[in-house]
Amino acid sequence: MRIGNGFRVILSVAIVAAAASFAYTNFNPRGFPVTAQQIDNYTIALHARSGMPMPPGGQDGDRIDFRKMDFFTRVDTMIPNLPLMYEINVPVERGHTTQIMSAKVVSFRGLQTPGQPNLAWFQWPGLGANLLFGAIALLLLWRGRDRAAFGMALWAITFLLSVGIIGMPLAGWAALIALYLAPVCFLIARVGFYIMIEARLGPALNAAQRTGFRAVFVILLAFGALQALGAVVVRMATGSTEFQTPEYGLILTASYLVPIVMLFVGYRPAAAAERLRLRWMLASGLAWTANIFLQNSPLFGGAVSGLLSTFLQAVALLGFLYAVLRLRVVDISVVIDRALVYGVVTTLVVGIIAAVNSLALHATLTPGTSLAIQVLVPLALGIVLGRVRSFVDKVVEQLFFRKRYLAEKALKTFAGHTGHIETTSTLLDASVRAIQRHIGAPAVVIYAAEADGVYRCINQSGDGFPDALDKDDPVLVALKADDEAADLADFPGALGEDGCAFPMTVLGTLRGVIVCRNRPGEHYASYEKQTLTEVARSVGAAWRILRARDNEALVAAMAEGKLPAESLREKARTLMLASGSAHS
Repeated sequence: MRIGNGFRVILSVAIVAAAASFAYTNFNPRGFPVTAQQIDNYTIALHARSGMPMPPGGQDGDRIDFRKMDFFTRVDTMIPNLPLMYEINVPVERGHTTQIMSAKVVSFRGLQTPGQPNLAWFQWPGLGANLLFGAIALLLLWRGRDRAAFGMALWAITFLLSVGIIGMPLAGWAALIALYLAPVCFLIARVGFYIMIEARLGPALNAAQRTGFRAVFVILLAFGALQALGAVVVRMATGSTEFQTPEYGLILTASYLVPIVMLFVGYRPAAAAERLRLRWMLASGLAWTANIFLQNSPLFGGAVSGLLSTFLQAVALLGFLYAVLRLRVVDISVVIDRALVYGVVTTLVVGIIAAVNSLALHATLTPGTSLAIQVLVPLALGIVLGRVRSFVDKVVEQLFFRKRYLAEKALKTFAGHTGHIETTSTLLDASVRAIQRHIGAPAVVIYAAEADGVYRCINQSGDGFPDALDKDDPVLVALKADDEAADLADFPGALGEDGCAFPMTVLGTLRGVIVCRNRPGEHYASYEKQTLTEVARSVGAAWRILRARDNEALVAAMAEGKLPAESLREKARTLMLASGSAHS
C-alpha cells in the first residue's frame, strides 16, 4: 500500500489505542445494576442483578418507557460503556405512578450471575481475537503491497477501531458522536473485506460476474447502512427499538455473504495453486460471517450466541493470520523467518534445560554428595535434553519448513552440478526446469548480454517476456550496481512489475539475468532470493565456461581448416551473440 510513513504511524497509534481500549473494557465490564426484559418496542421491565440492590427510587418489576425520557438520557441508555459511577435519572412506571430512579454505572468485575457462563469464557477469546486483529492490521499496514493486502488491512483496521470506539467510556455529545462513528467503521470494514476477496480471486471471476457481485454488494451495504444508522436515529428520536431487533440484524449481516458466495463461485475456475489459499479464505470467511450473524441476530439467546460468536471470531482470525503468514494469501514483504523460529525454540529449550537441571540438582545433590555424582547428574541431563532439542528441531522443520528446506537443498545441489553439464542448451533448459520445479515460479526467462550491450532472451518457460532488454533498463542498472536480487516492482521497466531478477555475475561483470515471475499473490522471501542468486551465479559461470570451450573449439577448427567459410562465419556469429561480448 502506497501511503506515507507519517500516516502509517498515526494509524498504528490508533490501532494500539483501540486494542488497549477494548482490552481494558473487556476485563473491566461495567453497567447499571439492573437487567432489562423487553416488553415491546418502547418498554422494558427492570429486575435487580443477582447480588446487587436496585438503584435508589427503583423496585424490581418497574418499567421504563423510552418515549418519556429526554434526548440525552436515551443516548446514555444506548452507550455500551458509560464512565464508572456516571449517574442518570430515569423515569420509571410503577403501577399508575411514575417515579424517578437514580442509577449509577458500577463495575461487574468478578460478578458471576447464576445460570450464566463465566465472564472468562468471553474475555480471553475476546482478547485473543483483539490481539489477532491488531497483529493483522499492523502487519499489513506496514508490509502489505497489493490490493488484497489493502482490503484486508482496511477491514482489520476499521473493525478494530469500531470495537475500540464502542469500548471507550463516553457520555454526552462524545457518546453521541461515537454512536455514529462506530457503525460507520463497521460498514467500511465490510468494504475492506469485499476488496480483499475480490482481489484475491483475480481472473477466476469474469467481468460480468465481478460487476454483478459489486452491484449486489453495494445494494446490500446500502440497506445495512440504512439499518445501522437509521436504527440509532429512530431510537433517539422516538424511543423505539424496533429496528434494533434480531430480525433486522440479518440486513447488516447480508453484505458479508456476498464475498463468501464469490469464493464459492471463483474456487473452481481458479488456478490449482490458488485453491489451497482460497479454501483457507473460505473456511475463515464462513467462521467470520457466522460470528457476525450471531452478533446481529442472537439465534440461541444472548449468552450462548455471544459465547459462540466470541469463539468463532477467534477461530476466523487465527485462520486469516495463518493464511497471511503461511500461505501468503495477500502480498506481504515479510515471512516467518527460519532463524527467528529456531532462535525462539532454542531459547525455550535452553530455558527448560536450565530449569530442569536446577530442579534435578536441588532434588538429588544433597550436601555431602560425592564429586562424581555432582558431575554425572548434569552430564546425563545434558545428554537427554540435548536429544530432546534435536527432536524439537526436527518437529519444527517438519511442521514449518520442510518444503522450504527441501527446495533450498535441491537448488543448491543443482547449483553445484551446473559446472559438470557439457552442453549449453542442456544447461539452460535444466536451469529453467529446476527453478520452476523447486520454487513454483509461473514463468522463468534467461537473458544474456550481447556484444552491443543488449540483453537477449536465450531460454524461457512461460509467456509475457520481451525478446530483448535495453542495457539501461532500470532492473539491469540495479543488478549491475548492487549485484543482488531486485524486485521488478521496485525498478519497473520492460519486464513489468511482477517478478524478481537475479544477476548472473561472472568475475564482477553482469553476463546475464534470470527473471522469475512472482507466485500468485506473493513476493519471493529473502531466503529464496539468496538461494536463487547463488543459482544464477553458478549458471552464469557454467554458461561462460561452456562458451569459452566452444570458442576454443572454433579457433581450433579454423586453424585446421576443417570448416568452410560460410559455416565458419555462421558459427562465429552464433558464438558471438551467445557469449555476450566480442572480446570475451
